[in-house]
Amino acid sequence: MAAAPQHEYFYNVSTGSKSCAIAGTISAQFWPLRTYYVPVDYERVTGIIEDDHPVKGPPLFMPTFSVPSLDHASVLALNFLAQQSAPVSKRFLIDDLRARQVIGPRKGKSITPQALQAQVDGILRRLESWGFIETKGRGLSLRIGVTEKGISGNKMFNHLLNPREAPAILRT
Repeated sequence: MAAAPQHEYFYNVSTGSKSCAIAGTISAQFWPLRTYYVPVDYERVTGIIEDDHPVKGPPLFMPTFSVPSLDHASVLALNFLAQQSAPVSKRFLIDDLRARQVIGPRKGKSITPQALQAQVDGILRRLESWGFIETKGRGLSLRIGVTEKGISGNKMFNHLLNPREAPAILRT
């Protein structure tokens, strides 16, 4: 979907198996996918129908809620932390994020060290609220490590950093 954002995607939960319907409904919570249900007119069904069943009324869109996602800066920070073999210092994280131009001056050409710290603190708060990282110590002895949940979260959000190319049929 990220590869072809100009398209609108729909998923019919009224056909196929229950597990496929559940998978489509859950997918709609993470990606811009609209699920719908087409009610079958069972009164008009007589015997075995090889084609589609007769329907009763228009398709009904199913209400879904969105699961919140991490912002790009937090996903990059989580990815960096998940690749480390041991907890790292905040300075090490700041250097990586600054080198990738994830943090830095918003206006102008310079930024104070305190402003960099504040930008990284916001990212760390988001990652902590998801349970993806844990911090130990304070000040210069502060170490940031990724949790088991964070390793799974890194896998879950990996598609944001490495989107697949859309199939040829969707690139038209």
